Amino acid sequence: MVLQRVVKDVLLILLSAIIIAGCGDFKAGTSGTPDVEREISYCSLPPDGERLEKIIAYFVTTKGIYLYPQTIEIPGGTREPVKTALEHLIKGPQRDWGKSVIPEGTKLISLEISDNCAEVNFSKEFLERPYNLMVLDKLKLQAVHHTLREFEDISKVTILVEGQPYEGDSRFSPWLNSISEENTNPTPSDDERYFKILVYLADEGGHLLIPVTRRVDIKGGFDNGRVPLKDLAVEAINQLINGPEESEKLAPTVPKGVELRDLYIKDNTAYVDIGKEIIIKNINKEINEKLAIESIVYTLTSLSGINQVQFLIDGKVMGSISGSVNISKPIKPSKWINLVSPDGL
Repeated sequence: MVLQRVVKDVLLILLSAIIIAGCGDFKAGTSGTPDVEREISYCSLPPDGERLEKIIAYFVTTKGIYLYPQTIEIPGGTREPVKTALEHLIKGPQRDWGKSVIPEGTKLISLEISDNCAEVNFSKEFLERPYNLMVLDKLKLQAVHHTLREFEDISKVTILVEGQPYEGDSRFSPWLNSISEENTNPTPSDDERYFKILVYLADEGGHLLIPVTRRVDIKGGFDNGRVPLKDLAVEAINQLINGPEESEKLAPTVPKGVELRDLYIKDNTAYVDIGKEIIIKNINKEINEKLAIESIVYTLTSLSGINQVQFLIDGKVMGSISGSVNISKPIKPSKWINLVSPDGL
């Protein structure tokens, strides 16, 4: 058994080496970009040829209090996808990696959509405090807003309870899972500015990508009061390399010791040059490779001005890191984040 495992590992390494060796050089800083775009997509095949569609609902992690999006496949031709999304939001995720933030027993009384506004009427159970945690009062509102605003024709959400306007703060905010700012300096100096960025880390089990808002300070380098996009992008990658803070119940997506050799942006494409250590650390670790690639792509493309990411390893374009994801072309973020198929696979 030991000999078989050794042979298997050697074959995996040789296969990765063949993939890498077959790719041409692409030096950091040279002109020209690969002309083929590739989306991250790990969609499963529909069972028995059934056509499936997708929706996104927001849940909270089982451990810790983090809101995350999950893509759910539903039967094709569903007449009321928005209503279906809300029903999944109330029911909870398909895997036990998280749970619904909507109080148990809540019912969807009605849903009206007009002029890009969704008016949602919940039963009185919506007012209850789930899990006896006050912070989840805010998260359940964010879950409703984000779930509905994943639909392109919905830009505003109004929440009712038993036909009466909900009195809580139900404003939409793109900054999910903001860390506490109690220990940060609220009055930066003239050469220091604070900015919010979204960083995609992993849940404790390493199954899901969790968007976390980080409040970072960028010193110097301002252009008319604005920070250069490259500086924000470099800070975002460094946040991923540093991983979650000790107080956060989250997991890193990028192996420790990874070196960001260079990063530059051209034609809305971020070129991320990473040291070869990431190849060694990810051999035969498929889920780590996918999480690392996805977390970097989602993090960088959350910055205005970056639409896709081209990975370089020591200044060169390569086929993959460990054979699981093709990184030879620029990668765009898939809308369908954290996809779970109907059978849970």
